[in-house]
Amino acid sequence: MKIAYFSNGETIHDQRFFDRFEGSGCELHIISFQSGLLEARRRNMLPELRGAHLYNLPLDRFAGVSFLDKLLNTVKGVFYSRRVVRNIRPDIVMACHIIDKYGFIAALTKARPLVLLPGGTDVQITSKTSRLRRLFIKYAVRRSGVILADAEIIKKELLDLVPGYPGDKIKVTLLPGVDLDKFNPSVPKVEITKELGWENKKILIMTRSMIDRVYGIECFLEALVRVTREFPDVRVIFCGDGPYRQSHMEFLKRNKINEYAYFAGHVENGSLAAFLNAADIYVSSSLSDGTPLSLLEAMACRLPVVVTDVPAVMEWVKDGYNGYVVPRKDPEALAGKIIALLRNDGLREAMARENHRIARERIDIERNFEKLMQTLYETLNEHRKERGI
Repeated sequence: MKIAYFSNGETIHDQRFFDRFEGSGCELHIISFQSGLLEARRRNMLPELRGAHLYNLPLDRFAGVSFLDKLLNTVKGVFYSRRVVRNIRPDIVMACHIIDKYGFIAALTKARPLVLLPGGTDVQITSKTSRLRRLFIKYAVRRSGVILADAEIIKKELLDLVPGYPGDKIKVTLLPGVDLDKFNPSVPKVEITKELGWENKKILIMTRSMIDRVYGIECFLEALVRVTREFPDVRVIFCGDGPYRQSHMEFLKRNKINEYAYFAGHVENGSLAAFLNAADIYVSSSLSDGTPLSLLEAMACRLPVVVTDVPAVMEWVKDGYNGYVVPRKDPEALAGKIIALLRNDGLREAMARENHRIARERIDIERNFEKLMQTLYETLNEHRKERGI
């Protein structure tokens, strides 16, 4: 099966798809508009695309402030993609994570069948804040053969956005999942806690990037001020990087708790489990999300969690059972639940045990990729029948 895969090509979600497609018998063609992608690969900042074909048209200002910027780059993307798709002649087209960008352009190539994999932000935020991009999303959805949503809330919001779209064409399935051989409690802990003298401290960990305020890290920092006052033996590891890192560090310094935190910067996914296994609690204060991979990785590493009441997250965390759920943008509530969990060793252990069970049963990447391949072949066969091929 020949697949045209529209996406940035640089996210961990993409990399996990690429790893699984290699050796699957599929011929993968990646179509991207990410500026700096080829340079990043030349500098070995991203894994090699083994066996895949990459087509990249850098569009630096795809999300430019002016309507003309967006229009011109969309036109460029469509003409480029049509030419590439015409040469590839794919059996199936996948558009991943940003359907108001990649899904829209993939739909305009008229290559079918089209399989959409929405993220969280595109459906839950972008569709509500940008009228133009909402139209792009609607256009892509109406021309898709199947949509693979990673949460029930994403399916609901898509059906609200595009009434009349067949509900049975939106399949709720976790993709791609977590490699349980790489994320599990037996991975040796990172040595950083020993180097920092934190061996007898309780460690919180956050692995969200610092590239977008949607992750609500500011709320966590405010909560941390109270947590450190009431529980002075707590420490925090931040894994992730981005433009807001400096302001986060300045906040901690102003509140005289900078020595309570360690910023690891960007951590390669292959090393992340070692950091998770050095922690006692995983925390996410996100304001919006699909099913977050970072949460699932923490669950696979047998951590209890404290998360915000993002609907997709609540499909994985039951308050008081395998974690605590608090309102978004409520640092007092977040601090209270973190402190409660820090003080209760037995509850942390029970939650950790349950999360590990859930991980083994529901998030294994090998099982989920098999489901994906089955769905792709079913979609292709249905398309061929409709066309009488």
